[in-house]
Amino acid sequence: MPATQYQVTQVPQTSGLAVGALVAAIFIPILGLILGYVARNDIRSANPPKGGDGVATAAIVIGWIFTILGFFSLIFFIFFWAEFMPLFLDSYSEY
Repeated sequence: MPATQYQVTQVPQTSGLAVGALVAAIFIPILGLILGYVARNDIRSANPPKGGDGVATAAIVIGWIFTILGFFSLIFFIFFWAEFMPLFLDSYSEY
């Protein structure tokens, strides 16, 4: 009976910068965007190869989504404030 041969494959280590970018994209979207682009560039140019390209891409996508949502929330808040605050201030000044 012939001996069974096993092939050992080395799994590339996930980039810590990509994981940090993903966490930062949730809490500080602009920082997550910057770290995501830096991590993706680092992963693609690494020799030996690093893992985490999908994590870095997810950080970039989440960073853009949260940045756009934050921008529209800010615009909404500014318009809300400009439109309705005079009504609240006038009602308090009558007393």
